[in-house]
Amino acid sequence: MAPDQEVSIGFLGEGSVSDEPSVFELNGQLVGTPDPNPDPNPDPNPDPDPDPDPDPNPDPTAMQATFEQGVNGYRGTVDTFLQEASPNADNSNADSLNIDANDDGGEVQTILRFESIFGDQSGQIAQGAEIISAELELDVSNPGSNIEFHRLLQDFDDTDTYSSFDNGIQADDIEAVSTPDAVTGSVATGVLSVDVTDSLQTWQESPDSNFGWAILPTSNNGVDFDSAEGNNPPRLIVEYAVDNLPNNLTQGSELRDITDTNTLEGFNSLDSDLSNLGNSEINDANTI
Repeated sequence: MAPDQEVSIGFLGEGSVSDEPSVFELNGQLVGTPDPNPDPNPDPNPDPDPDPDPDPNPDPTAMQATFEQGVNGYRGTVDTFLQEASPNADNSNADSLNIDANDDGGEVQTILRFESIFGDQSGQIAQGAEIISAELELDVSNPGSNIEFHRLLQDFDDTDTYSSFDNGIQADDIEAVSTPDAVTGSVATGVLSVDVTDSLQTWQESPDSNFGWAILPTSNNGVDFDSAEGNNPPRLIVEYAVDNLPNNLTQGSELRDITDTNTLEGFNSLDSDLSNLGNSEINDANTI
């Protein structure tokens, strides 16, 4: 409440208003009750703030969101691989994905996207959150050389083919960004963890630009890993922070401005209270 702000207050009890301490109700609590047994020897050095106010700006709360096909109802993983040697092949139902510079005489590329990851629904990354880290986990069945993750700049379906992309994905800042967001070292069998924090931070600024990644080879020693249809689908794990509400508020609390024409929550109007006081007197307004 601002200093010198005028509000309506309802006094409890009977009698006229005087300079003596009064009892009134503020937000459902009685305040101003005089102490019937005052301390004859008050503390000469009282604690100036015996009940300090809560920190109005508490530290953000760390949260984690995990996106994996078929887990906790998530169905937003879209993936496939594009084969130069079989340019019209639809690999949408394949249980593994492949990246190779030369497989059966041609390049193989994988495209992968996690949809609906930002929003205010349960399980999504909260709007306005600070993304701390993001890891993409892939379950590798065939080890190989380095692979690169380029953000896609156009949409795709899992039924797309090498031909439908006009000879595959080009990292030319038209189909995909030319500079990869992540590059792995040599890939071993097992879980490959890739830092994709830069991608997530970019997509958060413009969620509609989340078209996923083109995962491109760097050599003829290719890599295979489980797809969204496989036993261990790709997992996107994002750690983020959201600002807390002040400690004395909870989610869903309602904040309202109080003006001199309003009555504080929990009060009856001043006129209504005065009608029950009988021979009471009060100024036109009281200043708190």
